[in-house]
Amino acid sequence: MTLTLIDNLLEHANRFTDFSEDMAKKGFFWMGKKKKYKARHETTIQNILKYSEPMKPDFTNTCDTYITDTRGTTDNIKADVTDTMTNENDGLATETNDLDYRAQETIEAQLETLATDLAGEVDDTLQTGVKDCSDTRVKLKDSLERSLNQHHNQYDTAINSHKENSLKHYTDFDLEVKRINADWTRDVNANFDNGKRDCSEKIDSEIRLWNAEAKDMDTNLSDMLADHKSKYEQNAKTLQNSLSNTTRDTIQNVKDAIADFTLQFMNSIDDSTELAENNEGKLTDIHNAASAIPEISKVTTWPVVGKDAMVAAIKDAVYRVKSSIIIVTPYVVPDILQVVSEYAFQKKAVRFMLTTHWDLQQYSGIIAKMRQLGNIQFRQLQTAGEFFAVTRDAEEVILAPATEKESDMISIVSNQSGYAKLYSQFIGPIFQANSRPIK
Repeated sequence: MTLTLIDNLLEHANRFTDFSEDMAKKGFFWMGKKKKYKARHETTIQNILKYSEPMKPDFTNTCDTYITDTRGTTDNIKADVTDTMTNENDGLATETNDLDYRAQETIEAQLETLATDLAGEVDDTLQTGVKDCSDTRVKLKDSLERSLNQHHNQYDTAINSHKENSLKHYTDFDLEVKRINADWTRDVNANFDNGKRDCSEKIDSEIRLWNAEAKDMDTNLSDMLADHKSKYEQNAKTLQNSLSNTTRDTIQNVKDAIADFTLQFMNSIDDSTELAENNEGKLTDIHNAASAIPEISKVTTWPVVGKDAMVAAIKDAVYRVKSSIIIVTPYVVPDILQVVSEYAFQKKAVRFMLTTHWDLQQYSGIIAKMRQLGNIQFRQLQTAGEFFAVTRDAEEVILAPATEKESDMISIVSNQSGYAKLYSQFIGPIFQANSRPIK
């Protein structure tokens, strides 16, 4: 329909292509040209109406149908989107619950694992302590056994050495006696054979002398052996007694050391138990005493004494400001200026207002630098003031009169709503009226 209308308009437009040329000629209105173009104009109007009048209701119906279809489509899309969002929200809630459950299970599993590991570590520590005690006892036992074995070995070595030395001495002496006896016998036999014929009486006397000497020698040998035996027994008994005493003393020293350690350990346990009982009793007394103390009501207003305490309270208010703070001083306090400049730089969203009697020749440069931060306002009192006043976030108020003796200055600090209202409705406007902004 649109294309048909455009073609029709193009067709009738072509009829007026020569209109400009005819209109430029002289006598346009007298040569009948006007009627020609007027007739063409009427024909064009009729032809356009022929196409445009049937198109209007069709176009209206088409637009209404399009609007209806579009509205229906929009409603359907909206319903689909709503259902989809509902399903997604339900799915998200389900997934969230599942994740919560899984996270809970994971945490419980990790806690259980941690508890198991902790129990294992405690058990390992206890087992390590028991094993160390057992190893120490075994090492002590082994050391004692080695010491005893060493003493026994030394004792056996000493006895065997003494025995071998005694036997060697006896054997050597016996061999020497037998050799001498054999040599003597051989000489006697030779002499007897040679002198048998000379004098039998002399031989008999010699034989008796030899028997006497041999008997004396045998007696001396027996006495010497008996003496060696008694000395050997005495030395052996002395060595045995020494070893027994050493072993007994070592065992007793070990027993005493173990007994002392056990006694000290038991005394430490008793002292710890007694100390724990005393601490428990003291804690019980402290708890009972604390329970007997009546509850103290919350303090909302309190005084501070001295200028230093008041300046500290103002600094603390600057530290805790959240939105705005107004500070009024009768004269410039450099400490307050320094704290305000630092926190104004850190807290750009907080508004600071400083009102005092400024010496502009001294502080104009400082004011210019602080004003560059953008969140500090300065006001000049007409005359030197007589009061200190601070309000923070309309929640806390500090009020104090200026005194000549700064140690006698008494300030009121309050976070009670009545004092905040008193400052905002009465005192604040007075300071505002008696000051002007510094630009």
